[in-house]
Amino acid sequence: MSAVARLVRGTVPELRMPYPIVGTLPAVYQEDPFTVRFTAGLDDVLAVIVATLDDIDAYVDPVLAPEDFLDWLAGWTGVTLDERWPVELRRALVAAAVVNYRGRGTLAALRAQLELVTGPGQIELSDNGGVAVSTTPAPTCPGPAPPRSSCG
Repeated sequence: MSAVARLVRGTVPELRMPYPIVGTLPAVYQEDPFTVRFTAGLDDVLAVIVATLDDIDAYVDPVLAPEDFLDWLAGWTGVTLDERWPVELRRALVAAAVVNYRGRGTLAALRAQLELVTGPGQIELSDNGGVAVSTTPAPTCPGPAPPRSSCG
């Protein structure tokens, strides 16, 4: 388990606070043994938080993020992941989500998403490129129906 993944789960015994609290206090408190011990205890608790903030870029990068953090990133980008998929596929889907989102509704983005999920191969998509609009609600599509489409 990586150090980043352990940080998500709690304290890391060998982790030290890079900025001890006692060093930020006035000199009179730095010399007090009780204050030194008290702030050292706080340093142990805060070290994980400081280390997490120092490595926040690793948490928001789908390639580096801990596995259990991928679902949170996926939710951030609007991707639904299946836990049965291999972790490499889940990472790739989250990484491509923002780029694919820009082309949402286009054949190119749909093709890219399908290729990520199914692997490279022959994907055949068809679209007539037409759009129909109706100003009243109706159970059928206005105008002639494009081939292989349904409405309602």
